[in-house]
Amino acid sequence: MVLIDQSNAREVAKHLGLSPRGTIYIILTAIKRKLITKDNAKQMLETLIEENFYISANIYRDTLKTIKKL
Repeated sequence: MVLIDQSNAREVAKHLGLSPRGTIYIILTAIKRKLITKDNAKQMLETLIEENFYISANIYRDTLKTIKKL
């Protein structure tokens, strides 16, 4: 497993037989393991976006839905 957010780097990692995971995966996993709260996770996403972390509107929406379901 390797932590990578950029899509082109993720494709290279897959080609090399690695399992790329991104920042959102880490946040969702932390919720599942009860390391952070759902509110903390939402705040983390907001902070990432404020710091110019790119996330598409669809992925953002889907991530918020997933957080709600956890």
